Amino acid sequence: VPFKTVYLHGLVRDEQGRKMSKSLGNIINPLDMIEKFGTDATRLSLLLGSTPGIDVKLSEEKIAGFRNFTNKLWNIARFMLLSIEKPTLTARFDHTSLSDSWIIIRLERVRREVTSALDAYQFSVAGERLREFTWTELADWYLEIAKVEGEKAELLNAILNVLLKLWHPFMPFVTEAIWREMYGETSLVMVGRWPGSLQNVEIEENHDHLENPSWGATMVENSFTILREIITVIRTARAEQRIEPVKKLRASITTTKKGINLIINNLEVIKQLARLETITTDVSGQGI
Repeated sequence: VPFKTVYLHGLVRDEQGRKMSKSLGNIINPLDMIEKFGTDATRLSLLLGSTPGIDVKLSEEKIAGFRNFTNKLWNIARFMLLSIEKPTLTARFDHTSLSDSWIIIRLERVRREVTSALDAYQFSVAGERLREFTWTELADWYLEIAKVEGEKAELLNAILNVLLKLWHPFMPFVTEAIWREMYGETSLVMVGRWPGSLQNVEIEENHDHLENPSWGATMVENSFTILREIITVIRTARAEQRIEPVKKLRASITTTKKGINLIINNLEVIKQLARLETITTDVSGQGI
């Protein structure tokens, strides 16, 4: 028996939905795209945004967009490596702040979702979820907060290890190059184990940064959501009032007795990411 499982993908059409043919002159040669945009970008353009059995539209613009994402992954890894003095394969998921606990929880969740989707041959679903985590949750939020909090070498090392393994089926060349840069020419991510459960990380413990140390994953995520909303609301107000980014503002936040601890413990994060000079709190109202 030559095959036990066969995956049927749809027809690859041009950006107008037409079948590619020599007579129409709309054929996209994969080798040309690899030469122009890179192998990983070409792979992603065919994997993401496609549904089994449904035709997929392909264009140079789409492939160029995925090249931008491969560059984004390179930049994310570069930044993380600047904070990691000596990368190790046995890095621990140390967590000392709300943002640390939040990113570990989110990483475990995306690991489960990607693993489940790949097992079900839902390649696009797996890639899209991983891209959302990498670009938005990791790069736009956690790494920006890490710049403020600092001293996260061990955790950044552990996150990058798992991230490269998750991306490897989609982007084998870029992930392998980053892995070699971390661990040397003799180490290969390709022959490594698929990331296992991060449940051994004691998310529920050592939460001095939270009001109640017994808070579990749900409370961590809810608390971080509030923190993110505070920063987003201030950023939106700045944009609506057309206030220049370099100008630092004074902010007053109405909160509850429970919410004030969240603000105090993440004061510098709010001030830096929202570009504030000072923050005053009012605990008399029914706020956060």
